[in-house]
Amino acid sequence: ANTWWVYAGDHQVKGPWSIYSEVQVRRSNFLNIWQQFQTRDAVAYRFSPRAQVAIGYVFTYTGRYGDFPVAHPFNEHRTYQQISLRHELKRAGFEHRYRTEQRWIQNYTDTNNYFWRYQNRFRYQLKATLPITTANAEGRQWYLFAGDELFLPYGPNHGTNSFDQNRAFGGVGYRFTRNNVLEVGYQNQFIIQRNNRIEENDHT
Repeated sequence: ANTWWVYAGDHQVKGPWSIYSEVQVRRSNFLNIWQQFQTRDAVAYRFSPRAQVAIGYVFTYTGRYGDFPVAHPFNEHRTYQQISLRHELKRAGFEHRYRTEQRWIQNYTDTNNYFWRYQNRFRYQLKATLPITTANAEGRQWYLFAGDELFLPYGPNHGTNSFDQNRAFGGVGYRFTRNNVLEVGYQNQFIIQRNNRIEENDHT
């Protein structure tokens, strides 16, 4: 069982341009062990309320956790590009996020030596939201959310894996101003580890 604590902010700079900033603290065994620490920063451009593109950088530290931990904690650097599309169907809202990543993963050959393995990955996320109360004058509103994200490696150095991981999630959110929300939910994270031998099923 894991817990993820996330701050995500889309901060307008000028007109359609914004800076996206995200910090994730991911702990395993509830709070006892490091699973991951991640920062994500991007420059985004919004074509309309329904379409946004972004390009950014990610740093990830992965610790030793779970029943079959990695031999060494390791770092990863990524660049990524994405497009997000939104639409409504009756009362429900839908967001489609398409992201491609260029990854440099730290691989240890022994205790002190390592190299950087380059990989590519494609991600698709579908998230749906459904309001369960009517927004008041300040924009306060309760809603439900659910979704799924699929991770598919491509290009060189990903071995025989044609599948990386899947995240299914759902929960409840509260919009306490028009621009600020708090969400609490559950996520099932299914991973095929890079050795292509171990399957990991995390409850978060």
